[in-house]
Order: sequence, then structure tokens, then C-alpha cells
Amino acid sequence: MQSAPSWQRFPTAGKNACIGWHILKASSGFYLDPNDCAVAKLARNERRDQHWVRQGIRAGIIKPDVVERRMTRAPFLDAKERNRAAASLEIQAAWATAFQ
Repeated sequence: MQSAPSWQRFPTAGKNACIGWHILKASSGFYLDPNDCAVAKLARNERRDQHWVRQGIRAGIIKPDVVERRMTRAPFLDAKERNRAAASLEIQAAWATAFQ
């Protein structure tokens, strides 16, 4: 069983991987950029991660070209993991667009 992803697994580590939001100066927060999250999910590549990425592409939240570019900067464990993630992205993008 693999450990949970850490900040180092994202293409842009730490707070730079987050997008901030503010509401009337009373509330603020951060959320992870969906494309960076997709890179980490494709690296893990479990069935639920594939589904998450595919649905994000279908909804227009995840952009395959952005994910592909960010994969070039992501710290994968090895070339095998990087190649598997790239192949999975291609499959998820094809599936997502085929059924729209």
C-alpha cells in the first residue's frame, strides 16, 4: 500500500500549489489547483483516481494539456511511474471526450 501523497509529490510544492479565495475580508482559504491534484492522482493511478481525473476533464475543471506540462516538473518515483501516469492521462482524456 502506498503512502498518502505529500506536498513534494505536486508539481508546484507547498502554498504555491494552492489557489486562494477571499469573501468580503471575513473569510479566506486555499484549495489545491485541480491540475496539480490530477498529476498526483495519476501517479498513484488507482481506479478511483482515474475516475476523478476523467470526471474533472469532462467537467472542464482539469485540462489535459496543463496536466501534461506539469508532469514534466513533477517528482515521480521513477520513469516507469511517469510513463504510467502519462499513459493514464491519455486514456482518461480520450474516454472523457468520447462520451460527451
